[in-house]
Amino acid sequence: METLVNMCVLLAGACWGSFLNVIAVRGLSGLSLTQRSRCSTCNSILAWWQLIPIISWIALRGHCSSCQKPISAWYPIIEYLTALWLWSLWNTVPLQFFPALLILSSALIVTIRTDGEHFLILRWCTIGIIPVGLAAAACGYLPITFTQSILGALAGGCYLSLVRTLFLWWKNYEGLGEGDIELIAAIGAFLGPFGMLMTVLIASCLGTAYGLGRWMLNASTSVQAPIPFGVCLALGTWATLLTKML
Repeated sequence: METLVNMCVLLAGACWGSFLNVIAVRGLSGLSLTQRSRCSTCNSILAWWQLIPIISWIALRGHCSSCQKPISAWYPIIEYLTALWLWSLWNTVPLQFFPALLILSSALIVTIRTDGEHFLILRWCTIGIIPVGLAAAACGYLPITFTQSILGALAGGCYLSLVRTLFLWWKNYEGLGEGDIELIAAIGAFLGPFGMLMTVLIASCLGTAYGLGRWMLNASTSVQAPIPFGVCLALGTWATLLTKML
């Protein structure tokens, strides 16, 4: 029975990831969530068999069946990541905390897609979910108190705002975007001060590793080249949840 449940969670996670892909893509383009899925190049309507998470992309070999233009690899990546993320969450956190953390995780996965692909973070994935975190903490649906939720949101926003200001003063160019500051405030509302700090620590290590890796592959890369720090914060949150560092 446990194996069956885990398989169902993975399947549901992949399907949810497909929906999060839609939210990410249409959230940036301003398209309605209710219209039929289409090829972004030739605008042809996709059949049901072309919308099966992960499998369809593999079966189509990453190309549209109508115009043969490439389909972004972000689609299967997000679907697979969501399946793994929700499965790990299901097997790690108490059931009473799962709904609230699912909302946070969904916003972070959408952020991974938008920030990783376009260096943009949707505001409803940051400021928009802070009230959810505060309400969930107040009602006992998060492993932190309401006070910790408020402190986490304020401390996260203030801390990265200070880092951004000092970096701008030191280097004379932006090191963090407003979206990153709003995102850590949202994460703090769900994880509290300690969870927020652990997330920032892990995210900083991931960002440093990314920057060094990019420089090693291409030494001519400018130090001012942007890093999708929202992706690092999202993965840092996942690591914090899995290691129960709350």
